[in-house]
Amino acid sequence: MRFLGTSGARFCTMHQIRSSGGIFFRYGGFAGVLDPGPGSLHQICRAVPELDPTELDGVIISHRHLDHCGDANAVVEAMVGGGFNERGSIFLPKDALSDEPVVFGYLRRKVGRRVLLEDGGSYPLGEGQTLRALGLKHHGVTTFGFVLSGRGLRSVGIVSDTSLVPQVFQIARSCQVMVVNVTLERRRPNLDHLSLEDLKELLSEIPVPLVLLTHMGRGVLRLGPDAVASMFNHLSSRVICGEDGMVVDLDSLEVAMMDPREPREGSHSWNQRFQDL
Repeated sequence: MRFLGTSGARFCTMHQIRSSGGIFFRYGGFAGVLDPGPGSLHQICRAVPELDPTELDGVIISHRHLDHCGDANAVVEAMVGGGFNERGSIFLPKDALSDEPVVFGYLRRKVGRRVLLEDGGSYPLGEGQTLRALGLKHHGVTTFGFVLSGRGLRSVGIVSDTSLVPQVFQIARSCQVMVVNVTLERRRPNLDHLSLEDLKELLSEIPVPLVLLTHMGRGVLRLGPDAVASMFNHLSSRVICGEDGMVVDLDSLEVAMMDPREPREGSHSWNQRFQDL
């Protein structure tokens, strides 16, 4: 799992305080991108070790807000080989295709499978891997969290933008690794975003072995990763603040930072640089 961008909500995204590209992951034989916000394709192509966007099997969108799908069309077009291949899958809420669809029609026609997510729905990803969707609550749009599971694989929970609804606890109970969008330092009842206070409440009740924070707002980023991690030292969960370019091995649970510099030898964009000349 590679964190393409860890910026949280509109202000961090609009100023690109951090990147906002979502998450690239490999789970069993399935390669996917979750919530391809602005800059997602750029972050995929500059990654070392190389990530090839044309080999993606699927794109998953938790909800239709710009910071979660702003680069969806660019990533989907790469997945379908510029429109020359009919392949791959997109998973997204029904309202992400109504009124103002977040994925263009000509691209939807090239995708091999289009899945409209439903609360409690379970969707096969490939060789025994499954994506389960659970409905969350976030500012008037249909929003989902997810649990990835598969034979011989650690279960991975993903909590997108939401208030602290019962489904968040359900995801935590179902996983060994959890990725949580924690946008706020302190709880704000008028905002459907999780805070560090909410996360303390969650992990006090349900310890998850490894918890990875992403989609962090300015207040959380100002605290810094060490200060945030120290808030959870009294709990049995290992809590890590995500960084742009951070890679997590879902087998060993080792966490490493990759060089965040511009494309260089070993990245997809470098390796493709002269092939079309």
